[in-house]
Amino acid sequence: MATAPVATVVIVATARRAATEIGQAPRAAIALRAPPATLASLPRSARRPPAARRPDDPARVRVWYAEQVHDGDWRSEFIRRVQGRRVFLTIDVDGLDPAIVPATGTPEPDGLTWRETLDIVRTLSQHATVAGLDCVELAPAAGQHAADFAVAKLLYKTISYVMRGA
Repeated sequence: MATAPVATVVIVATARRAATEIGQAPRAAIALRAPPATLASLPRSARRPPAARRPDDPARVRVWYAEQVHDGDWRSEFIRRVQGRRVFLTIDVDGLDPAIVPATGTPEPDGLTWRETLDIVRTLSQHATVAGLDCVELAPAAGQHAADFAVAKLLYKTISYVMRGA
């Protein structure tokens, strides 16, 4: 039996490639990438030349930048786009404000707050089936463990929300 294609939701410091390709400055964001017709074509689409990727295709890719999340202007469209879908969640911790996770490769001032990040994860868990998740970009610094504990707590809260459907 075939499984439904999986969309990707990314909490990220920057939608670097997409932002650069459409001429915007990178910044903290939530990005949703809807699957192509089949799951098998996802890796192929990632390898296509930049001109063929169409990062601005609103039917497949939607980015909500940090200021939109701060203003609350993301929720209704996000819910509509993820409702009933299977998704893979990537939490790139440099998408969070450096006050929360300073130990990362590319800290992004005015990143997502702790509450905003949990709200995104909770909303996703309530309206979609999270088929998998990962957490990347923690760069532990010797003697500074606050970021390590914050990321560990974020992961166990995320797993908790996913397991109970938020």
